[in-house]
Amino acid sequence: MQDFNEAAWIERLASALEKVAAEAEPSYSPRPPLMPGLRPIGEYQSVLRRGYRELAARAKHDLVASKQFEESHLWLKTDPVEATTILRGHPLMKPGLEGSGMDEGVRLRILSRMHRSDLTWLVSCLAKLSVKEGGEEAARRLHRYLTAGANGAVPAYEITVIHGLVVKTRFSLDAGAYLAPYRDASAEFGLPDEPEPMSKTSYPDAAALVRSLEYGPGVAPPDDGAALPDVQIAYRFPAVYRVDLEGWSDDSMLLVDLLSIARRVPLLSRTRYVRLARWIEEIDPNFAFGIKQSGGFVSDVWPRGHDLSKDDVDTFLELARGWHMYSDKLDAINLAIRRLAASFSRPGGRFGKEDRILDIAIALEVFYGGKTGHRLAQRAAALLGATAAEQKRIFDQAKGFYAVRSGIVHWKRVPSPDVLDKEFEAGRNLACLTLASLLNHDAPLRWADVMSSLLPETQAYIAAVRSQ
Repeated sequence: MQDFNEAAWIERLASALEKVAAEAEPSYSPRPPLMPGLRPIGEYQSVLRRGYRELAARAKHDLVASKQFEESHLWLKTDPVEATTILRGHPLMKPGLEGSGMDEGVRLRILSRMHRSDLTWLVSCLAKLSVKEGGEEAARRLHRYLTAGANGAVPAYEITVIHGLVVKTRFSLDAGAYLAPYRDASAEFGLPDEPEPMSKTSYPDAAALVRSLEYGPGVAPPDDGAALPDVQIAYRFPAVYRVDLEGWSDDSMLLVDLLSIARRVPLLSRTRYVRLARWIEEIDPNFAFGIKQSGGFVSDVWPRGHDLSKDDVDTFLELARGWHMYSDKLDAINLAIRRLAASFSRPGGRFGKEDRILDIAIALEVFYGGKTGHRLAQRAAALLGATAAEQKRIFDQAKGFYAVRSGIVHWKRVPSPDVLDKEFEAGRNLACLTLASLLNHDAPLRWADVMSSLLPETQAYIAAVRSQ
């Protein structure tokens, strides 16, 4: 890019695009009527082009005209050699070029999805945009997209569909992110009315978590070409951070898990959409499709809807902000969060309650770094208890839960269903409180510092219990 003259390139491409647009045949609806006395080819083509420019002008402020222009096409009558030559000369296009002649194209990227855009097709799309916005703006947008991609800054929006929440209004989060009814996100981003391929009666209360992202690069190498840098995705919520494409799916699902823990209800998320910024979608219609990713299993249990309150959202925000404080230990904290969230959503069955108790136990062991129930209970008492009475109660609670966990793991006698239910609720509450406390600090805790808050009366109590 050092010797590349951006302004000159934009000027040359703008002029070439306007020439292409002036000679191309527009196809749009409704077409001007064929007036009596007009020669079929020459005069009617002039009427057709004039009507198309009028439609493009109305499309800037009229929704009906905007839709009609969006669905229109410009058919090129000749090979746009000048325009394709100029496109080929952009240094950020070169890594994605493949083919030759009329078959030459460039591979453009939307995160994990790539589409091949023939250079002739791309010229047609840019010429159409120049009819509406002018050749200079069309050329500038393409350069802006390529530059953003090279800098890992292509702007987009991620919409994660969530089932199990009744969200009646939009809740603003940090950095432009928000929670809203799915229907609101659908209207804003042009998503399907029904996010899942089944009857809507299965998920009457779909919600959406929307957050912005940036990614790059924006072009992909041909299959036999040199490798480009790995795709990087940058978020601003719940913190400014980057993930690679491999960790992208787990990242958004962790936020769903945190929301499940904040509300303490089972949530299910099978589908996620990505939509690019509007100015990019107008460069090439292929961009407008974005990405839809769906997963999950037939056995997924669809949760019933639970109302989401402002207090729930505030709790979620606190968890989300603290979560990324563990950026150097995300594998461990993510495992604990996933297991704790699973304790809300794991289906029942013969061993359902036992499995959920083990989910909680794994989360607690990660939180406290405990290899034994005794050390886990000590650390829990020191972290969560403010008085000697609270510390002793939490110690006993943690010890009792861990004893049940050990009985399940080591095939000892499993308590009655009533005792299982009681220990399950106590253990899960302990895990939720622990997560909230860990994430509410400015930095990861040092257990030596935490243990200093264990009061003398509590220490004597714990020593007496251990000597029994």
